Amino acid sequence: MKKIECLCENVKAEDLKKSLYILPIGGFFMDTINAVAFKRDSENPQVKFVERPRIKIEIFVKDEDVEKTVQILLDVIRKGVFGDGKIFIMPADDVIRVRSGERGHEML
Repeated sequence: MKKIECLCENVKAEDLKKSLYILPIGGFFMDTINAVAFKRDSENPQVKFVERPRIKIEIFVKDEDVEKTVQILLDVIRKGVFGDGKIFIMPADDVIRVRSGERGHEML
């Protein structure tokens, strides 16, 4: 089981919701965040940064669904320009349904 985090422009939220619907998942988490990017210039040591609104999506999927999920995310968010976003893939050891105490990837 894996956790996929996607950070991207918030204008893509509705497109992502529609595209992720085809996956065998019960849902996902979406939150609005502010991304801060530092602009470093060796000639000018002043602190400069750019703050941009983004969305953060967290999806838990079975191992066999990782590549399909990543491809859907890329198809929706990639424009080929600076600031398109980032996708992180991490292991998720277990999941527990709080209501019933059931465990395992069947809870997805």
